Amino acid sequence: MSIRYLLIPLFLILLVMTIATNTSDTLYLLFMDWIEGKPSGLVRLHIVLPEKGSCYILCINYTDAVADILFSRIYYVNPTITFKVWRIPKRVEYINGSKVVRYFEHVFYFFVRTRRNIYVGLAIVEPKKPITDFNVKLHFLTQSDEVSLNNANSYKMGTTYNYQNVRIGEYHSINGIHVSWGFTSGDEYKKIRIELYHRLASIAGEDYLAYRRGEYNLNNLPWGPPSSPIKYPTSISVTGWTAAVFNGICAKVMGRVEYKYDMYCTEYPDDLTADFLLVMTPINLIGYWKDGTLSCNKCGKKPSASYGKIESGAKTRNVALGPGGGYKRWDTDLSFSIGISISKPTQYAGTSVTIGFSFTYRVSGSNVYSEARPKIHIVKDSGYVNKDLYYFFEGSPTVRSEVLHFTWIPP
Repeated sequence: MSIRYLLIPLFLILLVMTIATNTSDTLYLLFMDWIEGKPSGLVRLHIVLPEKGSCYILCINYTDAVADILFSRIYYVNPTITFKVWRIPKRVEYINGSKVVRYFEHVFYFFVRTRRNIYVGLAIVEPKKPITDFNVKLHFLTQSDEVSLNNANSYKMGTTYNYQNVRIGEYHSINGIHVSWGFTSGDEYKKIRIELYHRLASIAGEDYLAYRRGEYNLNNLPWGPPSSPIKYPTSISVTGWTAAVFNGICAKVMGRVEYKYDMYCTEYPDDLTADFLLVMTPINLIGYWKDGTLSCNKCGKKPSASYGKIESGAKTRNVALGPGGGYKRWDTDLSFSIGISISKPTQYAGTSVTIGFSFTYRVSGSNVYSEARPKIHIVKDSGYVNKDLYYFFEGSPTVRSEVLHFTWIPP
């Protein structure tokens, strides 16, 4: 496989320029940018609070996996949060003959705390228009000890990285063809979406007071199990084909993924309580290969109502998979530990925390290939070139999905 990296200018790290507290002032600044020819725009994030009453919102900028805290605040009504951002074009696509400019996405992570419950959300926003509106969907994560939320404050404690192998797809075959799976030239400028995992821990009372004194052992934090209600746009740094399968063998695709682990703390001093958040973010796919086999009861049978055909005489074809309809899921059992060097709070600066993981990492086929579409590379064997080969997608016959089936049987 060949590896090519997309070099993004350093200023993209600072894509978010302003958090608007006064919309009219921000519109004026935006207008002045337009006058000067600067590629700026507004992103308006609309958040529906999950419960009545007060709610603490922590917003983190995960654009290009930077993971800097943008703001934290208590809200009492459904807020609209406005950012002034750069609108940086990344490529041009032609859809139904029309030219479409695509822009670098902005990614915002939300940690939302009510008095008893914790929610998370991820906003992946492409600023297609000068003013782009986006509705943020929040997902329930867990219930925790009740807090008043008064004087809550958040900070980032530390970051570390590692690599894990997780399953990200599958590909099928029947007699008479050799089939491979992979990304091709140009896909390294796009992204797939795989699961971002969270872990939470909370301390209160005497443990919190010991934490404030710097006497609590952070290795004893009561971490909950990893959970994943959301996906993250993961960069692709590699292209090429996997090893081929044939004679009815169906194979799983294992991906080598770089992960970033960010640890945060939110303190509620009036309640002698602290929440700790660990975010496991899949930032980069650096390799993939054939790994293990599976069975299929659809290949080799009559195709669905909507099908494709590689006609008699044609030997090879590449077929792009669809965005993914959630028909498949790919599980990988993981067991490992990470070490995070703590930078904040001051009383723990320079110490190291070890956190163990043992869980099943699940990648859902839902929207997994929403931008970058892996291709299925099909080669007819020499004795089958003069036969029609039919292929069809898993699930809805009219929508491309994440799995492709094959048959020699005509419809």
